Amino acid sequence: MTHSELRQLADTDGVSIGAHTLTHPSLPLLKRDDLKREISGSRQKCEEITGRRVVGFAYPFGDFDGSTANAVRSAGMDYAVTTLPREAGPRVDPFRLPRVTVADWGEADFRRMVLCYG
Repeated sequence: MTHSELRQLADTDGVSIGAHTLTHPSLPLLKRDDLKREISGSRQKCEEITGRRVVGFAYPFGDFDGSTANAVRSAGMDYAVTTLPREAGPRVDPFRLPRVTVADWGEADFRRMVLCYG
């Protein structure tokens, strides 16, 4: 997407833009300074482009551990999503939220694959 398209998307009701790192590494493999740079740098870049506060984060490859989740929290995020396909209950850690991958499915597949989690 272009920066203009991203700004337009960020202005759409019901859509939020989240951070995802600068270079898409597996975060648990990084040293502390690199981890901080990847997370905070991505957030800052997204905020510069959209003009909006970024509060969400998606772990690249879904890779995370306790240190990674703490680094995302320390970067000022409100939540982070994993690639764990399960339901999110009231006691789920907001920095370990599950999510369901959505593909280019027809309505029947969408209902079967996504709505069954709701």
